[in-house]
Amino acid sequence: MNPLETMALGELIGAARRSPGLTIVELSSHAGVGVRTLSDLERNQIVRWTVEAPAAAALKLTAAECEAIWTTARSAPTPMENPPS
Repeated sequence: MNPLETMALGELIGAARRSPGLTIVELSSHAGVGVRTLSDLERNQIVRWTVEAPAAAALKLTAAECEAIWTTARSAPTPMENPPS
């Protein structure tokens, strides 16, 4: 199994950010997305195409990496589908 398939969307974006050594502030600057928003994304607090797409572009992810991320995002339960117990 591909490790990307078992990671939550935020984990995938966070791993892609950390891999080249980018800080969240640097990614925020490159992507044009707020630091708090990216932090929420990496902690799986939000799933929003308008955040993921600029982050992926700024990280220069390959088409395969993007597809894995968005496939994971589409198959993940939304916060309302998976409420805390």
